[in-house]
Amino acid sequence: MGSFYQKFLRRRIDLTPLNIAPGDVDTAYFCTPKGASLIGLPGVDGIHYCFIRGFGEMVFAVSPMNPAPDYVHPLAKNFEDFLRLLLACGSEAALEQRWAMNEETFESFLCDNPPTPEQQKVLEEIGDKLKLTPMEDPWQYMKELQDSFDYSKISYTKDFYDPNMNENAQYEKPKWQVYFSGDFHGGEGRERPGEEISVKKEFCWAGHRWMIPSIYICTKGMVVDFCMEVKGEDGGKEEPANMEFRSAAEVNGMKLNKSGGMGFCHEMVEQAVEHYVLETSHGWRIWREFFPWQTKRKPRLKRLAITIEQEPVSRTAFCFHGAKPGDSIEVIHQKSGHTYHIDIESYEVCEMPETRFGSESELEQWEFPRHCHIMTYRISPEPIAEKIIIEDRAEGDAPRRKQQETDGWLPSADGDMMVVGICSSSPLGHGDRAVSEVRTAVSSPHFQPVSQVEWQVAFREKEVEDIVIKICLP
Repeated sequence: MGSFYQKFLRRRIDLTPLNIAPGDVDTAYFCTPKGASLIGLPGVDGIHYCFIRGFGEMVFAVSPMNPAPDYVHPLAKNFEDFLRLLLACGSEAALEQRWAMNEETFESFLCDNPPTPEQQKVLEEIGDKLKLTPMEDPWQYMKELQDSFDYSKISYTKDFYDPNMNENAQYEKPKWQVYFSGDFHGGEGRERPGEEISVKKEFCWAGHRWMIPSIYICTKGMVVDFCMEVKGEDGGKEEPANMEFRSAAEVNGMKLNKSGGMGFCHEMVEQAVEHYVLETSHGWRIWREFFPWQTKRKPRLKRLAITIEQEPVSRTAFCFHGAKPGDSIEVIHQKSGHTYHIDIESYEVCEMPETRFGSESELEQWEFPRHCHIMTYRISPEPIAEKIIIEDRAEGDAPRRKQQETDGWLPSADGDMMVVGICSSSPLGHGDRAVSEVRTAVSSPHFQPVSQVEWQVAFREKEVEDIVIKICLP
């Protein structure tokens, strides 16, 4: 922003009658250039006027509804000339559309759309306060500027090149790079992509063929890709059930705990299959996991081992309803044959405090379902190998807005909200027995009380043995 624009702002001239209203500084579309600084917008078709970092005080029009590639056009060499163009044309419409008009059409547009009395008042204010005169030949001025401008110098965000955001985008296959920040398309700040080390380690686990094709050495840690082959009965693709897993790495004898991970979307799976030259006759599920270094500097890898263990899986063993204090329920674990007794201590229908469901600001906007059933119980003998949980089989009600909004872009709750609590002691203070013996289950919440809850008893345990993968480093 130049000194003249600052001078204009100090004069507090409102350009809204000329259809250049102040807007949110975050106003941006797929075709908004990088470094754009908003001047104002007419409020139709996403059109906005801006400066662009690197182009001085040149003023641009950004028009998302224009046909490709005519989304952005320069209008004036500086903000002073932009105001002189407004003085000559009466409003922004003729300026924004000049690129598509010949001189005759342009002049005809000006004759058919003279300034309104309100617009004329603002134009006079501009002339008086800033000592400006109308541009002598606005059409010729903008034509010469637009004809000589090098549009290739404008930089855009990645949204401009995303076919999902810009249907006219020409798809360019992104370069395969891996970042510790977890972004598929670029790191955070000045983060550099990791160094790829090809290991091509294959193994079988949980009834599937697996591969660790590469690891990546980054400044902050190590990134590992896990690929699992998926075979359908007819050679097609199927989604394997219950294949969530945990992993840990050991580098040079030092354990690295995972800090995060992500699954690959369909598009990224296709790119990974191509990059790693995986077989295409079957489907693949691919995960990426991140292991931060435990030392100040990244170590030189000499030995590497990765441990994989399955996340515990819930298997329903028994369902019941109509529970009441004093009831005793017998459950048998089929694999081990162990018999457990679930003794109901207390049972009540209650309305949970509103503060349990959200912050003060959330509670101002949303209404949460609060009616639920709370049951306390004991299990004997105390389970050791098997983890027993009790939960409501039914889905709860979704939160709803306290005031219905008409704007279609506002977020809305989707699906259900389920609250299930399995605690070592009752949060409501039931009973006097040892804390470790008492557990609590909370049903799914509803806006209206429900007369009965069907509870399910499930054993949550791992069904596959852990595996340690030793990787030979080049």
